[in-house]
Amino acid sequence: MPEDRRLSEAVTAFVRGSISSVEQLAILLLLRANPFRSWSATEVSRELRGSEHSAGLRLSDLLASKLVEERSSEGEPRYVYAPASEALRGTLDAVAEAYAERPHAVIALIYSDSGSH
Repeated sequence: MPEDRRLSEAVTAFVRGSISSVEQLAILLLLRANPFRSWSATEVSRELRGSEHSAGLRLSDLLASKLVEERSSEGEPRYVYAPASEALRGTLDAVAEAYAERPHAVIALIYSDSGSH
C-alpha cells in the first residue's frame, strides 16, 4: 500500500482498541453524523436495517467506551454522540474521514483484529 494511502497511527490504534465490528463502527458513524439527535436501539436498527438486539448491544459497548451518552427518557434508552474528550472527538473525525476515503482498509483492519476483542 503506498505511504499516502495508509491509515494513520491514531486511526489504526483506535479501530484496533475500540471497534469490534463493522456494525459497531456504522452505528458510531450514524450517531456522529447526527450529533444533536438521540437514538434508541429500535431507531438505529431501522436506519441501518439490522437487528434491534444487536444495535442495543453495540450502543451499550459505545456507552462503556465513553463514545456516546445515554439520555434518560421514558421507555427505551436513548443515546447521543458524545466522545469523552476533544482529543477523542478528533480521533473519531479522523476515523470517519478514513472510512469515507478508504472503507475497505478500515473494514480489513476490523476483521484482522476481530479475534482479539
